[in-house]
Amino acid sequence: MKAGAGWVKFTATPLFTYMIRIKQKTVSRSFDEVIAALRQHEFDVAAVAGVANRFVVKKHGCGATLERTEDSELRIVGKPMAIVGGEMATLEDRGYQKFLVTERLTVAATAGALENLHKFSEELKEVIGARTFYNEALGTTSDRYMYDRVKGRD
Repeated sequence: MKAGAGWVKFTATPLFTYMIRIKQKTVSRSFDEVIAALRQHEFDVAAVAGVANRFVVKKHGCGATLERTEDSELRIVGKPMAIVGGEMATLEDRGYQKFLVTERLTVAATAGALENLHKFSEELKEVIGARTFYNEALGTTSDRYMYDRVKGRD
């Protein structure tokens, strides 16, 4: 096998060499094609009122804000979030339990909610062509970690 065309050669020791295939973004789609692909994959897409080039996408009880870049591509603003009580909720990890937190509500994150958030994030990144990082691919990452905190000492 030759290095190149997505294949990268690694030499771990003089006796052991291996090749891995690195997936590379090869398809460049226009903004309108990406919006059409999101709708085709059953995402609800809506423009943010009063803000140019911003869109909210929703699916599986989760949502994310997308922004149109100068290159006419879409990028995720912040992180995908679960929707609780009609609001986007941040995910807080308190060590013993994860919570979905909005300005008005704090609810325990269920396994189903975390699975939906992970599924939504993966589907969205695949459709818009965004990178998925190793720690995000393993599971849901929290927005805030509050392990063994003394109250009032953040």
